[in-house]
Amino acid sequence: MANKDYDKLVTLRISNYQGSIIASSGNEQLGVAYIDLNGFAFLQFTILSATSVKTMKGCTVKLISRLNEKEVVSDTEEIEADFSRELNTGIFDFDIDLEDEILGFIIDNEIDTIQISFEKNSFEFKNIDHSLLLKVITKEFQETMQDEEE
Repeated sequence: MANKDYDKLVTLRISNYQGSIIASSGNEQLGVAYIDLNGFAFLQFTILSATSVKTMKGCTVKLISRLNEKEVVSDTEEIEADFSRELNTGIFDFDIDLEDEILGFIIDNEIDTIQISFEKNSFEFKNIDHSLLLKVITKEFQETMQDEEE
C-alpha cells in the first residue's frame, strides 16, 4: 500500500511540475526555474527521466554555446530521483548558484547544449530553448529588483 501511495505522490509531482521545460531528448526533459533565497539567486534544474539518479556528490553542469562553454558544479550535493512506476519516469532537481559570471555567460552566449554529469550517469540536452531560459532568468530578476525597490 505504501508503494502505491508513494507512486501517486510522485505521479502528481511530475504532472504538476511548474518550471519551464527548455529541452527534450527522447523521453527525457530538462526544466528550469529561478529561485531567490534571501537575496541569493539559484537556477534550479529539474530532469524528468526513466533513468534513476542517486548521489551524495552533486553533479557538473556544462553550458555550451557555439563558441564557448562554461562548467559549474551544482550547489546541491544530495540528489535523488523520485520515481513513478506508473509513468516509468523519475523526477529530480538540483541547483546551481547563479553568480554574476554564470548569469553573464547565459546572457552573452546562446546556449544550445547542456551536459549534466553525475558520478554514474550523464545527460545531454541539445536544442535548448535559450530564449525561454533567458525569459525565466530575466523575468525573475526584474521581479526581484522591483520587490527590493518597494
